[in-house]
Amino acid sequence: MNKQRKFQGNKASLFSKSSILVLAVSSAIFFCGAVCASEQYPSRPIELLIPYSAGSGTDLLGRLFGKYASPIMKQPIVVTNVTGASGGVAAAEIVKAPPDGYKLLILPISFRVVISKMQKITFNPTIIMPIANITEDIQGCIVKSDSPWRNFNDLIEFARKNPGKLTWSHAGLGIPPHIDMEIALRKANVKSVSIPYKGTPEALTAVLGGHCMAGSMVFTPIKDQITAGKVRLLVIWRDKRFEGLPNVPDCSELGFPSAGRFLALFGLYGHKDTPSKTVQFVWEVCKKVDSNPEFKKDLNRMGAVSRFMSAEEVNEAIAQVEAELIPILKELALYKE
Repeated sequence: MNKQRKFQGNKASLFSKSSILVLAVSSAIFFCGAVCASEQYPSRPIELLIPYSAGSGTDLLGRLFGKYASPIMKQPIVVTNVTGASGGVAAAEIVKAPPDGYKLLILPISFRVVISKMQKITFNPTIIMPIANITEDIQGCIVKSDSPWRNFNDLIEFARKNPGKLTWSHAGLGIPPHIDMEIALRKANVKSVSIPYKGTPEALTAVLGGHCMAGSMVFTPIKDQITAGKVRLLVIWRDKRFEGLPNVPDCSELGFPSAGRFLALFGLYGHKDTPSKTVQFVWEVCKKVDSNPEFKKDLNRMGAVSRFMSAEEVNEAIAQVEAELIPILKELALYKE
């Protein structure tokens, strides 16, 4: 009888200790959840994906943005180059990542407008949400400085007299420099051979090495080569001249206005399920960076211009350009139904 009472007493004590343990664990979990819920973004480093190779215009922009945004966010911004499929591989990383704002993406507007129409991607492209547009990259057609073509009309005339002989490089199918050059050449009714490369540095090397007669690319990574007199910029894909290149005509002047409608707009994108407070915070950071006079000066030195746009404005631009470009993509046999 005493043994039984002793066992029951030990049993009750055991259950009591177990209850205390469960209560303690539950309290700890609740406390951790409360702390995590109240934790302000960002509380750790942010990874910024760049969908093109190191040294490309997008890469230079991403690193410059990180330089100015990091002090505002009070966290390091770690740049990671994730190349492939003209931005599709990097975009897929955002889709797979937790939608918490700790993995963001610098992306050209061309991904939603063109790239997602050209490829059979495994996710809905609208999952990749624009947060804000940051810049417009100047882009245009170049030739090697010792080439016989002094202006874009010279190049067009060569292509007319030599159908299919003109070869030109670019940094990937579907990006603005590729599509704008295609639009101009088709408007001129000439046949040519476009050769895509992994990135702008590789496309530039092809021109410098004589592997391609011309190239269509963003200005930022080729600026030094132009300044050094190694390549000549014949035209920019824009409806007005760039103040940093006052002697270079825009395509509208030369009779190709439609080639200047697909601008090289670059902005910050994230997962559509990212919390609204986080999105608002990142948007405010983008706005502060874009309004910084020093950032604008650095952009101009790179050959780009500040062009802040809200997510709503980016989506409107996407819809507008899509309507104009889808018929052209179909004509080029690039559109995937």
